Amino acid sequence: MKKLRKWAAVGVAWFGLSASVYAQAPAPQGIGGEGAFSLPAPSQSPPSDDGPGPIAARFPVMSQVFGFGGREVEIPPRSEPLNAFSFPDCDPIVARPRYFDIGYDLLVIWTKETRIPNAVATIANANDAVPGAIGQAGTLTVFGSTGTGMDYGAATGARVWWNWYFPRLPSLTLHTNVFVRENTSRINALTSDANGVPGLTRPFFNPNTGTEDADVRALAGLFRGQIEDRVTQRLWGAESNLVVDRNTSETFGPFYTWLVGARYVSLHEKYVNNDLSIELPETTGVVRTFSDSFTTYNDIYAAQTGFNILWVMKDMRTSLGAKFGIGQNRQTLKIAGQTTVADNVAATFIVDNQQALYAQPSNVGTYRRNKMTFVGEFNASMSFDIHENIKLNMGYSYLYLGNTVRPGEQIDRTVNIQPLLGGGGFGVARPAPRFETHSFFGHILNVGFEFNF
Repeated sequence: MKKLRKWAAVGVAWFGLSASVYAQAPAPQGIGGEGAFSLPAPSQSPPSDDGPGPIAARFPVMSQVFGFGGREVEIPPRSEPLNAFSFPDCDPIVARPRYFDIGYDLLVIWTKETRIPNAVATIANANDAVPGAIGQAGTLTVFGSTGTGMDYGAATGARVWWNWYFPRLPSLTLHTNVFVRENTSRINALTSDANGVPGLTRPFFNPNTGTEDADVRALAGLFRGQIEDRVTQRLWGAESNLVVDRNTSETFGPFYTWLVGARYVSLHEKYVNNDLSIELPETTGVVRTFSDSFTTYNDIYAAQTGFNILWVMKDMRTSLGAKFGIGQNRQTLKIAGQTTVADNVAATFIVDNQQALYAQPSNVGTYRRNKMTFVGEFNASMSFDIHENIKLNMGYSYLYLGNTVRPGEQIDRTVNIQPLLGGGGFGVARPAPRFETHSFFGHILNVGFEFNF
């Protein structure tokens, strides 16, 4: 409380002093023409300390406080010409040099769904010739098929960025940013009742018979079980650009900047199914579990260029920009499978880590290749000055990646089921590993703060 009173007293004193000085100063008579306000010519005689000089005579309070005495103060003439945004009675504003900026943005990101182009889960009718197979009268597809997939929805993320200014090269700026989206996942699951209703199956094409087939998980009176399909996604990236700004205009815009730099984007996704099948009655039945896993990695390294258009309106700035990059996508595909069989009567337990259904010895493993790709980004943003050194930013970006591998599209539904623990090699070598590529895009909303130093 004492400090508050102290600062309040200082403020009142300063206000009183300012008011006194202002009251003693002559008011300007106008701008230009007769009676125009002008500064008095400096004295030609050397200053004297014997009596008050012109400044002291006009501002006695200021001379007493600051000790002008009889010294004359000469105000230098304005060196800059007036323009449409200058005021004749004000000194020009001199911009403080900036050394670097840092910023933090909260992101909300929507990405393209993970497509599962072929049916991978069906509801079966026990009265059909091949329950659950595609084309049977009672078969109902519950997950997968052309044009469908799993939508990740909106997910949050963050971006940190900074600008570094070169004092000796005022037209160049080094801009760097890193963004990350939270890991997201979606699950579809179905479970039968104790009697195996509804019937649950995994459909496939059997190359040995040349017909549609299905692997049963639950069927009325024979098996009870469940099926689960899960997809996960991780997205992050970084870039560093040298920004060239050759604008010398003092108007409000538009200003143009160009950039050249490098970019990295990482898109990792995974599709996995986990199934359970229990023979009825459960007390004497065999319990089986199945799990297929398809994981894709897109690691994109690209050189890019772009531009930005900026408009400045007092304390608000708006900008539009685009970036275009070409580079290499290091694609990785990992396929894994596992089957377990527990026989309660025979007291045996089998684990085969080489197969489930869509993962068989013919395609299990890790595969890599490099693919040329295109990276593009469009952005629009606004910023507001809320302090001399702080800005509020908000905007929208559209991110495009070409030639990406995604997990659901790598499933080969032509399956030659191998004997457990046999190691493969029996009959047609299907399913096979594949590298199906498609485009990927994301919509990004951002809001955050910028700090200038």
